Amino acid sequence: MPASSRGDGRVIPRRARPLAISVSRIVEGKRMSVVVSALSNGCADWLVIGDGRGLPSLRDEISRYSNIRAVGSLSTTSVRRALREADIFVSLGEEEFGIQVHEALLNHVPVIVSADSHVSSLVAEFRCGFIVSDDDPTDIRNAIAQVGKLRPDWDEICRQLIKHGPTYFRNSLVRLITQGAR
Repeated sequence: MPASSRGDGRVIPRRARPLAISVSRIVEGKRMSVVVSALSNGCADWLVIGDGRGLPSLRDEISRYSNIRAVGSLSTTSVRRALREADIFVSLGEEEFGIQVHEALLNHVPVIVSADSHVSSLVAEFRCGFIVSDDDPTDIRNAIAQVGKLRPDWDEICRQLIKHGPTYFRNSLVRLITQGAR
């Protein structure tokens, strides 16, 4: 299989379709069914990494699609390897901290996030991915089709995430505590 450069020094095998990855607990509220609906047409491969009470039903839902796999939990090393192979990271949950989104960005992987996620401001500020409607599969398909046109400054994004990450997490924690106190 011929290789192609990602433009950031890594060489990956060329694939017929983009590879989308999600790393998450598989629970209600993560909107996995919306992503299944978006990718059921085969526009991208999707690898779902993570466990949770929703994993069995997700596996049932995706069983008829050859381009979608839910592999359960993986080691940290395997998750990092998967991120290096990914073309895009998908997280439609209402993330407070978005740790997995930050990991994807630090690995130079553009992201697709929900408009109601707290990490959407990060994606908007750095223009390092796409902010989509929570329940519109067409938004996800359109974002995946556009991923090759993104030209983020990954070095600057990584510097800013390292510099401002602790403040971002602290502010998110304060917001959670404040909301919980009401």
